[in-house]
Amino acid sequence: MKKFLIILLVLPQLLFSQSWVDDMQDPHKNFYDIQAEFESFWKNKTIEKGKGWKQFKRWENFIEPRVFPDGIMHPEILFEEAQRLQSSNQFRMMPPNVWTQVGPDNVPLVSGGTKRGIGRVNTIAFHPTDPNKIYVGAPAGGFWKSDNGGQTWITTTDFLTNLGVSDI
Repeated sequence: MKKFLIILLVLPQLLFSQSWVDDMQDPHKNFYDIQAEFESFWKNKTIEKGKGWKQFKRWENFIEPRVFPDGIMHPEILFEEAQRLQSSNQFRMMPPNVWTQVGPDNVPLVSGGTKRGIGRVNTIAFHPTDPNKIYVGAPAGGFWKSDNGGQTWITTTDFLTNLGVSDI
């Protein structure tokens, strides 16, 4: 009898699982329908870790700009277009590597005598009309700007406790 009650309690959970989770993987489903179903599911609920909310939002953020106005996702068209661009316009999409190190080479040492490094860059952007203006974002070092082609840099984010910049 106890097993029967457990099955009755668990079975509805299995039958009525969140279909938006499966629909995310189906390119024939309508993006806007999936989005509406997700919003309906989470309406008036507290967001809980491990329940798929963050994964859906990441998927939504990636897919939304790639969806046709009718809401249908056409991955085969996007894939063909990416291949066409790559083969016909290779150097404009990915210019050859022409970077060379200009310094600094002598970075401060930590107490143990090893070099602590000069940081890591997540993103870089160039001003569209002024080639001397460069913008850089660091994962833990904030936002930096150069007005002279990278010879000197200024930041206005040093007063913040921690600012990770991943896109400009």
